[in-house]
Amino acid sequence: DIDIGGRVITAAIDLGYNGEVALNEAEWAALGLEEKEVSGTSLSFDAAGNKAINARATLPNVELGPFRASNVTVVRRPVAQGATAMVGMGF
Repeated sequence: DIDIGGRVITAAIDLGYNGEVALNEAEWAALGLEEKEVSGTSLSFDAAGNKAINARATLPNVELGPFRASNVTVVRRPVAQGATAMVGMGF
């Protein structure tokens, strides 16, 4: 589980994802990130070749178990099937 601003989210760990934390549309909205300043966008492709334009934001703190990280980049993008969030090797 990861804790973002007091909201605990069960996340998949994706060893092939080099980013920090990815959230699907629903989690992004539930955290109110649409209303916060988005720091940019990026383009990604999944294994099937589907293209997505992803919004990016920086959060002050994210906790993963006993680990706490500051200034974490969070990206709105499609995540693994059945998950709402994904933690990558960049965390």
